[in-house]
Amino acid sequence: MNNKNPNNYKTIGWTVGYECNFRCPYCFVWRDASNKDLKLSVNEWINIWDRINNKYGKCIISLSGGEPSLYPGFFDIVRHLSKNNICVICTNFSWDPQKLIPDIPETNLRIFATFHPSFMDFNSFYEKVKFAKKYLDNSSVAFVAYKKQMKELPFYKEELAKIGVCLMIHPLRDEGFDIENGEVKNTDISKGQKIINDDEDKKTILDNTIVKDEYRLGLKSPKGKLCRSGKDSVCIWPDGTINRCTRYREESMGNITDKNFEFFESPKICNKDLCPIEYGMIIE
Repeated sequence: MNNKNPNNYKTIGWTVGYECNFRCPYCFVWRDASNKDLKLSVNEWINIWDRINNKYGKCIISLSGGEPSLYPGFFDIVRHLSKNNICVICTNFSWDPQKLIPDIPETNLRIFATFHPSFMDFNSFYEKVKFAKKYLDNSSVAFVAYKKQMKELPFYKEELAKIGVCLMIHPLRDEGFDIENGEVKNTDISKGQKIINDDEDKKTILDNTIVKDEYRLGLKSPKGKLCRSGKDSVCIWPDGTINRCTRYREESMGNITDKNFEFFESPKICNKDLCPIEYGMIIE
């Protein structure tokens, strides 16, 4: 998601649920679906988000998963949220964009779509992207740098460029899982030392991405620096738990169902060595 936030809105990353209709070999998220996830009605969610808006005003709400569109009442929730917030949907784009476009203005709805070639035909993805182009976050779509699907990268990149869309390459953050033989791959990725197995692949990723941030690639540490996470941004998990950081969950800030929930009043020191997600909140 684009880290630019010129109006200083509170940013809320909401993992709606872990359920997903894809089974990507480089992702563990869909394996984490749990009965502990909040299964609230559309009206219950509307009441929660109206409370947040009444307290903090307009927010940027990033809805992700799993695949968030699978959550019951998802499109009704987004329609309501987009009245008072900027909604960013992080999605595999398996749904019909006409469910939300053009009813919601592009100023209030952004789509951060990731292309997963093992589970979606490129032509189908391309047509959806073309239709929703004005709604694409940062005029880009994402592609995970999984070694088995890197071969077609130049083709995808060139075809999307024809309609003015950038293919943003996402390095693997954690261990990939190979369904074919059940072996865990790329275990060094989680340590922030490498992106995938060899330097040539790493160079390909850096040459083709619009995000070359040193924190994100594990080349620079945030440890000891002030960070606005918790003050200006939080993440909400499927069970409603709120944390300062997406990657680190040991310090809960409460639960989204808690009527007394508040953001931190000031930035706090980071004590972690790696920041692959909220790096835009680090104060240099």
